[in-house]
Amino acid sequence: LEILIERSVRNKRKCITSVTGLDVFGIKLAEAAKLMGKKFASGCSVVKHPTGVSMIETQGDNQYEIAELIMKKYKDKDIKEEHFFSVVKQKKSPLF
Repeated sequence: LEILIERSVRNKRKCITSVTGLDVFGIKLAEAAKLMGKKFASGCSVVKHPTGVSMIETQGDNQYEIAELIMKKYKDKDIKEEHFFSVVKQKKSPLF
């Protein structure tokens, strides 16, 4: 059980933050994407990865804010800090 948060840069300035693994905890991705879009006032959508995994992509560098929002909003799902991992250049490390 882990939630992967990956930040990728495009056009040297713009960032995209991808979140995978929320569906394992029983969170509806469309609902969470809508929540993040409103919270960060940015574009946010559910995207199918070429591997077949659904994930949420949001514009901007919001790694820690997304993790805090998920923990606060979905307290009943028992999501803790140790479930979050950051992916940088194909290497996975704990976010907190």
